[in-house]
Parts: sequence; C-alpha cells; structure tokens
Amino acid sequence: GIILLALGAALILRSGHHPALAGLGIAAALFHSLNHAVFKALLFMGAGTIQSATHSRDLERLGGLMRNMPWTGACFTIAAAAALALPPFNGFASEWLIFQSLITVGLHVSAAGIGISAILAGVMLGLSGALAAVCFVKAVGITFLGQPRSAAAASAVEVGGLERFGAVLLACCCVLLGLVPPLVLRLLEPVSRSLVGVSPLGVSSSWLSGVDVPGTAGHTALQPVGLLLGLLGAGILSLVLMGAFRRRTKARVSKTWNCGVTLTPRMQYSSTSFAQPIRRMFSAIIWPERSLKVETSHSPYFVSAISYEVSLKPLFERFVYGPVHALFLRVIQLVRLLQNGSIHAYLAYVFIALVVVLAVAR
Repeated sequence: GIILLALGAALILRSGHHPALAGLGIAAALFHSLNHAVFKALLFMGAGTIQSATHSRDLERLGGLMRNMPWTGACFTIAAAAALALPPFNGFASEWLIFQSLITVGLHVSAAGIGISAILAGVMLGLSGALAAVCFVKAVGITFLGQPRSAAAASAVEVGGLERFGAVLLACCCVLLGLVPPLVLRLLEPVSRSLVGVSPLGVSSSWLSGVDVPGTAGHTALQPVGLLLGLLGAGILSLVLMGAFRRRTKARVSKTWNCGVTLTPRMQYSSTSFAQPIRRMFSAIIWPERSLKVETSHSPYFVSAISYEVSLKPLFERFVYGPVHALFLRVIQLVRLLQNGSIHAYLAYVFIALVVVLAVAR
C-alpha cells in the first residue's frame, strides 16, 4: 500500500506536467520496494529462527529470548525499527521520500480534490505507521523481553554462525541503505529517466550531502549522516548525564516488587492483553468476538478459574471472498449441467449453434 501511494503520486505529478517530481515519486516507490525486501526478509528469517529454536509460532508461549538468542533478537529489532520507519534505518529514508511526494502533489497539482486526497493519503500513511509501531513493539516485546512463558522458550539456543551471518548482513543493509539514500537514488535514476524522461529532483552529487526536494515548501532536505550523528550525540549525552547522577546517588539492585508474591510469567503482559486497547479502538471496523467465562467455588466471591478468548471476524472473507466464492461455485454448477459428458447433448449444442449462425447470416 505504501509503495502504491508513491506510484499514485508519481502518476498524478506526471499528468500535471511535473516529470522531475514524478521521477522522484517513482524513485521513492522503487527505493521502498528495495527496503521492504531487505527488512521484511530479515523479519521472516528471524521468525523462522524463533520457530526452529522453540518449535512454536505462538507469541503467548515465547518470551525472554533475548537472553539466549541475542543475535537473533538484535537483528529482529533492527528489522522492526526499519519497518517502523525509524531513523536512521532504510525504511525511514524511503517513507520520508514518499511523504515528500504526497506533499508535492498537494502543492503543484491544482485539480479539484487532488490536494485533499494527497493530505488524506499522508494521514493514512501516518496512521499505518502508528499501527505498525504497536504491531512490532508487541512482536519484539512479547517475544524477546520478560520471562519465558514455556519450557521451549527457556531452553532456546542461538542459531549457528552461517545463519547469524545472513541475519547480520541484512541488518547491516538496513543501516547502510538508510545512510546513503542519494547513492540509491542515483542507481535508480536510469529507471526513473526511462519512465518520465528526466532525472528525479532531489538527488545530490554527494551521498554525504543528503537529499534535497526543491519542489516542497522551504526546500525540505534529508541529512541521514547528520541525523545519525545527532542521534549518537543525544545517546552519548544521555549516558553522561545518567553517569553523573548515578555517582551522586547509590543505586540499590533488588528483585521486582510484586506485593510479596513471587513473579511468574503468568503475571506479565501477554500478546492478547497488549493488543486489547487497539482492538477496542477499532472494534467498529474489525468486530472482535470476546468470550469470558468465570468459574466460582462455594460463592461468587471465590473465583476458581477465568477463561478469556478473543478472535477477529474475517470481514473480507465474509463480505468479499465468500460471496465471490459462492457465485463462482454457482457458475460452475451451471457449467457442469452443460458439460455433462453426453454425446447427444454435445450434438444438440452443435445443431443449435448452426441454427443460430444461419439465422444471423441471413
């Protein structure tokens, strides 16, 4: 969907006689396709590694894998950050270009409704980023942090050196592609030129100088190296301040206080509980089904067991794929009535076709 937003912006800009800006939209779409292939492949590799180590794909049975699988956890976290479009990773660079393409549509295309559509597309892109943040925070937090929720998660071991090399290679690509977007855009320039006839705006001569988009208000620019240095500086400053305050006070290390009760994995957040606020927020769209059963003993005040189940209705399957599938089956039944294997029926079809042809020819 994000890639198609960039392609749509490029088509609108091309029809509005802004070929250079249209080339930037095409380059942004191609750049995001490349980035998507890199970080999504790394996410799938991480998911396969977790399944191989724990023999489970259920988030409710995972947890605490960062201790036993630090390489997998670090690479999976980098891929999640890239998918969330966090700087300085590659997903941020390409989504920033897509945002700029939508802004240029609103500024340079005066057709009725196009500017509002571009603004709404930008809002939906931001909303998708927020929902992706919830998704990947849940995936990383529930899988790698906290305590193991099963014996398989507690006994999981890291993968071998070859698997680690592949994951680290893709993780490095997530970082490098986010630091050198001008170089990537120059490599994609022949494709943009072949489609719109000119080079895309915003490609600078040096990969250190970043990307400039002169078609937007105030000539917005992306400086990935400067952004990385700023983030590193902020991190170092935070560590220095923490060290300075830590020397003034004595820190006491102890177990997590849990009202005097031993902390167990059953007491920490689960995948279902983490996603509950989002399910309630979009309940009018996704139609969640909830089932709560409370078992008591002696009286209603003594609860012996609580069972809670939640599921989402497959809306597209019910209202789109299901009706289309039913219609297709009805058509097949009609075809089967005609294609029944009887030679007499086939001769009758030929006779009827000849009569129709003769009638039309006259």
